[in-house]
Parts: sequence; C-alpha cells; structure tokens
Amino acid sequence: MAAPPKLTVDGLVTAPNGHVHGAKGHFEDPASTPNVGGAAVALEEDATFADVIRARFAAAGKGPEDAASQRYTTLLKRFRSQCAGPNVQVGTFASGGVYVTGNGFFHFITNARAIEFEALEAEQLIFRIDRLAERACDWWRVDADVIWWEPPHAGARAISRARQRRARRQQRTLATEREPHLGLAYSLLTAVYSAIDDEGLRRELASRQSAGASRIRRALRWPITTESDGRPSEAHRRDMALLREQVEVAEKLFRTAAHRNTQALYGKGMLLGVLGLAPVYLLVALLLQHGGASSAYAIAFPAGAIGAVVSVLQRMTVGKLNLDITTGKRMLVWLGAVRPWVGGVLGMALFLFIEAGLIPMVPADAEPLAFFAAVGFIAGFNERFAQDMLTRSTNSLNRSDNERTEPSRAVSENGSDKDPSNAR
Repeated sequence: MAAPPKLTVDGLVTAPNGHVHGAKGHFEDPASTPNVGGAAVALEEDATFADVIRARFAAAGKGPEDAASQRYTTLLKRFRSQCAGPNVQVGTFASGGVYVTGNGFFHFITNARAIEFEALEAEQLIFRIDRLAERACDWWRVDADVIWWEPPHAGARAISRARQRRARRQQRTLATEREPHLGLAYSLLTAVYSAIDDEGLRRELASRQSAGASRIRRALRWPITTESDGRPSEAHRRDMALLREQVEVAEKLFRTAAHRNTQALYGKGMLLGVLGLAPVYLLVALLLQHGGASSAYAIAFPAGAIGAVVSVLQRMTVGKLNLDITTGKRMLVWLGAVRPWVGGVLGMALFLFIEAGLIPMVPADAEPLAFFAAVGFIAGFNERFAQDMLTRSTNSLNRSDNERTEPSRAVSENGSDKDPSNAR
C-alpha cells in the first residue's frame, strides 16, 4: 500500500511518487510568500519549481519591466540551468506548472490560490493526466541490475562493461518508447492550466464590467444586484470537454503501446521456453530410443509445444491476445516461457490417455506417428479441446467404476439374504 501524502515545511503537499500538488492557503504564510523585490528568497540559492510558480503568480498581469516579472524570469532561468539535460520541458502558469525531463521525471504543481471558481472538471483531468504519466514512467522504467564498479580481474571487468553497455542501450530504448507519452501528458497538462488561466481572465473581465455597471446604477440611483457564484463559464466547459476527448485518446494510445510491448515480452518468453525445452526433449528422445520404445511416444510432447507457439502467434496476428499490462515485465516473460511446456504436457497427457484406451479415438487405418503428432499439435493449439477430452475420459472412468461397484453391492446384499444364519 502506498504511503499517504505528507505535508512539507513550505506548505506543499508532496505525493509519494514525487508529484507536487498545490494546497489551499499555500501563499498565506508570509515567510513563504516571495517578495516582489526578491528579498524573501535569495536568488543566489537554488531555485525550486515551487519558487518559480510563486514568482509566476506574483508576476501575473504585470509588465516585463516590473520587478516581479524580472524575478520570475531570473528564477526560471536558474531552474532551467539546474535541470540541464536532454529534452527538458518547463511550462508555468498562474494556476500551476509542469516540467518533464528526458530521464522520465514528470512533476507538476497546482496553485489553488489562483483558481477562484469550481474547477472540478479540471482537477479530474489533471488527475487522469498525472496517472497517465505515472503509468508511462512505471512501464518504461529501467530495472536492470547493473554493476557500476570496476572488478579487479580483467575477465570480470569485461563482463561488467558489457552489462553496462547493455543497460545503456536499454535505457535509450525505453526512453525512446516513453518520450511520446510523457510529451503528450505534458502538452495536455499545460493545456489544462492554460484553460484555467483563461477562465480566470474571463472572470476578472466580467468582474470589471460588473463593477462599471454598478457605478452607473449607483449614479442613476437604480437598485444594484450582485450575482457571484463559483460556477465556470460555458466557454470553460467547452474547453474541458475538448480536453477530455484528447485525454481519452492519449490513454488509448498508451494502452495500445503497452499491449504491444506486453506481446513482445510474452513472445520473448516463449522463445526462451522453446530454447529450454529443446535439450530436455532431445535427452528424453535419446532415452526412449535407447530403451526401444516406439517413436510415437516422443512425438506428442514437441507437437504440443509447437501447437502452443503457433496458437499464440496466430492470436497475436489477429489482435486477440489479451494480456494484463499490470502483471509485470518479468512475470510476462515467465508466463511466455511456460506456455510451450503447457502445450507439450497437454499433448503428452492426451497421448497417454489414448494409448491407455481411456479415449477411444484411434482410427483403424491411422499411421501412429502422424496420428499422435496431429493429436499433440491440436492439444497444444487448442487447450480447451484437450481439457474437454481429458474431462470426458475422467467422467467415463468414474461411470465405469460406479457400474462395477453396483453389481458387487447387489450380489453382497442378495447373499446376505440367503444366509441361513440370518434366518430367524
């Protein structure tokens, strides 16, 4: 279970995953509120993203020559220099901000003080976008165990450097797959903050128009009516509806990419399973040949494994292979590796049931090797067929046992009635 959010000293609620959300009354503390002239926070110190958002809020509606605007520009430059790296994107607004780095860090801050209306739809979209970015970072995360120290022996150093090169290639590959989804989440989140700022400007303009109308009514001694509510305007609702559709498209794109990646991992596991199955099968085949057993005993198992692999590849081709993206990468590889073994075991089990006479399905003129190869392939290709056949054979075996026990029970009962010792 994830740890609950904790309140930091500067009034920001920091989520356990590193994402930062603005809290109510965040700027109410005079000690944490930045001074327009820059006296409250020294620019010589490192600038945090929260400092940048505070300065952006203080500089809202002011000209570029104003001290607050200059301080915001200075803090933003300092923050960008601290986040030096490839593909760093920073977006700031009066209502919040977001930045994403090339190594998969996605952070955002929502300034609740700048939102003076009911922004429930915007908050829901922010949560969904944050969830999308978090899932992308978790799915395309490098989890390779790499030794980053130099061993003393030359052979160990060569192995360590090879692992490091492999980890770097893996990091580049994962970053390439993750970057489009984080970039899309960044664009959507900046669009949400921009829509919130636009709604704030609309309300400010409406407030000024209402104040002018009130002065005219007061001059004409007309009754003054004040209507103030926190409901967003119709234009803001249209913006949120459009952004909601775009968020749904982004989530669909992520699911498609993640499912494609799960299929690749599952296929990799199947390949490993086949490579591990091949030497075991060769050893068993040699033992059977040495013992003088029929070649039919050695054909059902590999035929079932091949049928299982073909079944998975066929479902991948038609898009019917549904895998759970929350399973985990290593578990997907293991499940794929086990799949050929499951098909081989089902093929061998069906062969043994037929050979034992529990399933009477051998044609009179059938060639045994080809017949059992076909049976093993069908068992691996269609697991439901193999399960149904085994279930039917088990039920027929139970019925035959019951038929054998009932006559014996009847004979024992008749014999007890004819026993003279039972007569009175």
